[in-house]
Amino acid sequence: MMCFAPQHNDLGAILYFDLDTVVVGALDGIAAVRGLTMLRDFYTPTALGSGLMLLPAEVRPAVWETWMRSANVMQRKYRGDQNFLAAQWPDASVQRWQDVVPGAVVSYKCHVKGPRRRPAEARVVCFHGRPKPWEVQRKDWLVCGS
Repeated sequence: MMCFAPQHNDLGAILYFDLDTVVVGALDGIAAVRGLTMLRDFYTPTALGSGLMLLPAEVRPAVWETWMRSANVMQRKYRGDQNFLAAQWPDASVQRWQDVVPGAVVSYKCHVKGPRRRPAEARVVCFHGRPKPWEVQRKDWLVCGS
């Protein structure tokens, strides 16, 4: 939640990556995106994911104020930051990475794990849940192609 803190208001847009979100290619297309952008949940397409977010300066203060008014209540009410954030923005106001840069952001579990290899166009691999990137052999997510 510290991305939303007032001391960061002068930074402009913040491109946020979770610790278990791995950059595997050039970020030109991702860096060119403008506007509030989050992941489409890989298992529940109507839900948002917070592993990769573009947070414009203008959307952050209201989220911070809501959080700080009752952080303890919010922590009990919502299961994690992405559930809290999804409640802050109407669905139509949030772009999805999978729509604005198709193929660039993939899930390890859905698109890479097992006999598959990372798609060549993938630039970011999201490790949601288990396993974490440090728990798998590097070849499982670094190698691209079929």
